[in-house]
Amino acid sequence: MNAASRRPEIKAAYDAGLEDCKRYIEKLAAWQPTVSDIQQVESLAAQGYGPVELAGALKVSRATFMRRLEDTPQLRQALEVGQGRYRTELIELSEQMLRDHDPDLRFIGPLLTFKLKAYCQLGESKPVLVEAKIEHTHRLKAPPPVAIEHIAEFAKSEMLRAKKLAIESGIVSESPC
Repeated sequence: MNAASRRPEIKAAYDAGLEDCKRYIEKLAAWQPTVSDIQQVESLAAQGYGPVELAGALKVSRATFMRRLEDTPQLRQALEVGQGRYRTELIELSEQMLRDHDPDLRFIGPLLTFKLKAYCQLGESKPVLVEAKIEHTHRLKAPPPVAIEHIAEFAKSEMLRAKKLAIESGIVSESPC
């Protein structure tokens, strides 16, 4: 005999919890943003929250939040407005720091640079993967074939040319032969 059969309230709490867990996924997928949710999205996006963090703050799954961004124009607009306000604030802050010649720029500058790169896509360019098939043909300049009757003359001229190159490069010294 287990505790659930001896204590009916434990069995009832367990069953209720089990049913609640089964409905949890449906509840997450069925989420529809309210006016206060949309205001919260705009406010949090203006503080630098991204879609993943916003989904967590609203206690919905990321997939559901992304789906609602696609099918709820007010939610998408709130996110864009909030992100725009955040980017504007970052750019204004950087301009102000440069204008004021802030002595603490060496401490705040790297953080501001990171934020500008991360949220405004400003700064270093992103690497781009380019794939292509490259074909290369190289033609060697080979001497024309030599007829059999002229092979002795060709061999003699090639030996003279090789000797001349060796002398010019200092490999061998000039000899009277």
